[in-house]
Amino acid sequence: MFRSSSHSFRPASNLLSIALGMSLAVATLSPAAHAQAGRFNIQQVGDALTSYGKNTVNNNGQTYYSVVCGHDSWKSSVIVSLSPNANVIWLQLDLVQMPSNLSPAAMANLLKKNTELGPVFFSISDNWLRISSPLPNNDMSEAKIKGYLERLVNLAVDNHDLWDSKILAMAPAPASRPGSATHASYMRRSVDEFDASFRPVQR
Repeated sequence: MFRSSSHSFRPASNLLSIALGMSLAVATLSPAAHAQAGRFNIQQVGDALTSYGKNTVNNNGQTYYSVVCGHDSWKSSVIVSLSPNANVIWLQLDLVQMPSNLSPAAMANLLKKNTELGPVFFSISDNWLRISSPLPNNDMSEAKIKGYLERLVNLAVDNHDLWDSKILAMAPAPASRPGSATHASYMRRSVDEFDASFRPVQR
């Protein structure tokens, strides 16, 4: 990056020489130098995940990676991909399949948690509850990708009480006992008749 503390006039010939010099310098930069400049391509993202034993996936011309991560006895696969414009590295972890009887209260709690975790957030994709972390693709390094990957896994584990399948499922309504409605109506009528028998005689 070139910075100038003051603006000054330069002859056109000098400016042309500087421009040519800058073009040559950029053209001779190696891939490693581009990575150090802070922007990873998809190959460099994959190289940063080699120690995790990554699985490379090619789907309709799009390449992304799957790595198995975990905490204690819990393990799951994190999908690592690059946005189409290469500005964002996405880390996404599918946590649990959504139940058919989804609890509104549980979903409300997840939405509230999003305001606390942002830019990390919970969402639903293909009937799975997912936690995602967008990582700006600048000043990038292998250590930075690994750090955010471990952070995402830790956040998933720390918030397990919010997305446990038993929590997400809405508890079924208690079944009414046979004849309970009839019995309640009979008791209400009996009480009313009892009260009426003790009313003072109207004159």
